[in-house]
Amino acid sequence: MVPLGATLGYTISFIAAAIIGLATLYLTTIRRLKRQSPTKLSITQTLKRMLHYGVPLSIDSIISGFLVQFYAFLMAIYCTDAMIGNYQVATQFATLLTFFTIPISTVLFPAFSKINPPEERKLLQTVFTSSVKYTAILLVPATTAVMVLSKPMIGTLFGEKWAHAPFFLTLYVINYLFTIFGNLSLGSLLTGLGKTKIQMKLSLITLIVVVPFSLLLIPAMGIVGLIITSITAGIPSICLGLHWIWKSYKAKADIKSFIKILIDHPLRQRRHS
Repeated sequence: MVPLGATLGYTISFIAAAIIGLATLYLTTIRRLKRQSPTKLSITQTLKRMLHYGVPLSIDSIISGFLVQFYAFLMAIYCTDAMIGNYQVATQFATLLTFFTIPISTVLFPAFSKINPPEERKLLQTVFTSSVKYTAILLVPATTAVMVLSKPMIGTLFGEKWAHAPFFLTLYVINYLFTIFGNLSLGSLLTGLGKTKIQMKLSLITLIVVVPFSLLLIPAMGIVGLIITSITAGIPSICLGLHWIWKSYKAKADIKSFIKILIDHPLRQRRHS
């Protein structure tokens, strides 16, 4: 009965959120557009533009969902229940960092979507560089704190029951340190500028790398192999995506400035103390 109640609560909450979201969308946007645009656009033309933008994103989401299930399938075969439990505990604590990543991604998407690259190339470069810098300033210290405090956090709540979870957590959140190179801003920029096909191609590259790495590392190393795969598999697509942004818009992350901020801030604190 308990699983049924949890499932119903989870499903009903999504249905309620969808109803509220659709009602809000209609009242705030669609109704206003109907008043401002009395002439109807061609349905074929509208659908073509929507599909051109949305289908690559759908494929990207399908790939992401497939990878989750693929990892779970391999874990069930090659990892013990105890190791899977430790991994699940680690990933639950890692969700603390999504309190930073999700709001940042939500804010960056409309920021990039309002920029016209051919006419505002300099603005695009500035916004991208600033978004990477200030995102990293928030996320890198938070990630470092999770890594340092992984054992006390898990030990306080669960005691010694999940002995491997702190190490898994420390290894798992390394992914978030790639923020200094601009991986979080990369997706928002591509979707905001309508370059969803590029986003889809980067996801396909990640998929191509993940499959052989998973089949090699997970049977040999278990959960550690899975985490290493998840960290390394995304590096080629990140590098190619950032290279494409530099080649197309001359925008890049200012890593030197970020490192200087990280070094100067503790020094200033010591001087004041």
